[in-house]
Amino acid sequence: MEHYTPVKKTLLSVYQARLLLAALQQKKSSVHVSLDLGRTTETVTLKDDRFVFPDGKSITIDDIKKIIKHDTAVYLVEDDSIMKVHFFNQELALFYKLYPVGADKPTTFDISGINMHAIKDTDPWTDTKKKLKTISPIRGNVLDTCMGLGYTAMFAAKEAEHVVTCERDLHVIELARINPWSRELFDGAKEGKIEILNTSSFDYVQKCSNETFDVIIHDPPRPNFARELYSNAFYAEVLRVLKRGGTFYHYTGTPFVSTQKRNLADEIARRLTSLGFTGVVKVYGGLLAKKPNTKTPQRAVRSRRD
Repeated sequence: MEHYTPVKKTLLSVYQARLLLAALQQKKSSVHVSLDLGRTTETVTLKDDRFVFPDGKSITIDDIKKIIKHDTAVYLVEDDSIMKVHFFNQELALFYKLYPVGADKPTTFDISGINMHAIKDTDPWTDTKKKLKTISPIRGNVLDTCMGLGYTAMFAAKEAEHVVTCERDLHVIELARINPWSRELFDGAKEGKIEILNTSSFDYVQKCSNETFDVIIHDPPRPNFARELYSNAFYAEVLRVLKRGGTFYHYTGTPFVSTQKRNLADEIARRLTSLGFTGVVKVYGGLLAKKPNTKTPQRAVRSRRD
């Protein structure tokens, strides 16, 4: 089993850079600012037009202006210089980067320009908690099919006995390791509550025994990034590895609704029902479905407003 640990670096976004620049313009000798994207604050010293961090590293005013200019990126301080926190997966032709949401709000990340969390009038943690509230109480063994920054696994582990979370791309795991808001993911892994697997959930579920999980949480990227995670073959495996009476949450969001006059949630609800899921309902962000307690599923699709 792989063991992943967080990477502790000095991290800055536009929100911290603006505070540092303002302190310099006001001729302050020091300023309290977050160096972990809003989780804590530390003292930064201003000396000879340089910003000196507690570990002795320093950067220039030009570095700060660069961070402010690129306001949808996160930078780490390395050897008295700054580096953007981003990765490119050549095999998948996908570009990943950490994306700041606010001065003291959890970070999101995007894949080739598409944010992986709802951030309009909300933030990634709030959005994740609202999704999980549709399942609560979360009990037993849980599968989180798409780890991302690990927020789903983190919060599910507060209730569940054990959480397995899958992430196919090591670049995304590296983003989570760098992201301070993912720290509890690795705390959970260290405590044995969370198991982080570098694998596709499509491949993983095929290797699982029947009726392994009490809850499966499926929050995949858009279909064009992972079409297999929207396939009937995958859904059939999910049904197989769910325990009887188990719960399946499927995030759907609203892709395709406005541009192609298709409703992804309705399409998936019909397919889940045809495969044998029962009690399929629309909930916050997507669908909730059950594996029937008996061998004869009730084939009904309804809508519930929460």
